[in-house]
Amino acid sequence: TPCATELAQLCRAASTPGQYGACLKENRDGVSPACEVAIRNQFGGKPFQEPTLFRNVLLPVGSSFFYDDHGELLGAITTGPTRSRGIEYKAGQIYFNQRGISVGDLAHDQTFNGIKYAAKEIGLFLYDNDQVETAILSEDTAIQGRTFKGGTQIHFYESGKVQMGHLAPSGDF
Repeated sequence: TPCATELAQLCRAASTPGQYGACLKENRDGVSPACEVAIRNQFGGKPFQEPTLFRNVLLPVGSSFFYDDHGELLGAITTGPTRSRGIEYKAGQIYFNQRGISVGDLAHDQTFNGIKYAAKEIGLFLYDNDQVETAILSEDTAIQGRTFKGGTQIHFYESGKVQMGHLAPSGDF
């Protein structure tokens, strides 16, 4: 209903929900503010016409924000790599916390807080305090007196202590 006027004026040729959505996205520069909110909540924000800085993350042209069901900003779909807190993320979906990117797929294996993480399967998840929440270890890694197996997922508490991980075989049996 927020887009009823726009549908009647701009999208008369549309006859299916997919065509209505495509028409509204094509014509979003000419829609009312209420309709723009409805489009944004359904399809995400308008693609950026120029690089956009958000929470110390430079988002490339063509990227767009996405929102939860209540219209709260969650993250962005990026058209190119982005950087946050010295970490490079590949193009795609990223989520934000107050300090920058909180979840994203690594562009390549990278070291963060002294530990090398792999760019595969799951992304790097960060707490607001810059501690890693969960990630994949790139190689066997000694952490807090234990060696954890490379290529496996590791979870940390917000304090930075290991919560769960796969120990590497020690050969000391």
